[in-house]
Amino acid sequence: MSFDKPAATREQVYATVDSERRYQDAGAGNAQRHPDTDKAMTPGEFILCMEECLAHARAAWYKPNGGQASLPFIRKVTALGVHCMELHGAPPREGY
Repeated sequence: MSFDKPAATREQVYATVDSERRYQDAGAGNAQRHPDTDKAMTPGEFILCMEECLAHARAAWYKPNGGQASLPFIRKVTALGVHCMELHGAPPREGY
């Protein structure tokens, strides 16, 4: 199997996801919670948010320079997955 040279190292990717998680924790942008509740989202709610971000990624990908335009949404989806596992558990893959 052959892969192109990565555009970012794994460490750079993790740092970017960590930065997005800090942004989410700060309650910035779409990460703002409803003022009447500070309840944690359920795994199902995270899935819905991730699907919404993926829909935006798909729409951005369809436009010119779509590969690059979709990447901010992929960053958001990845950080939402991390946040979900922080709150609800992160079962390790068996054997690795």
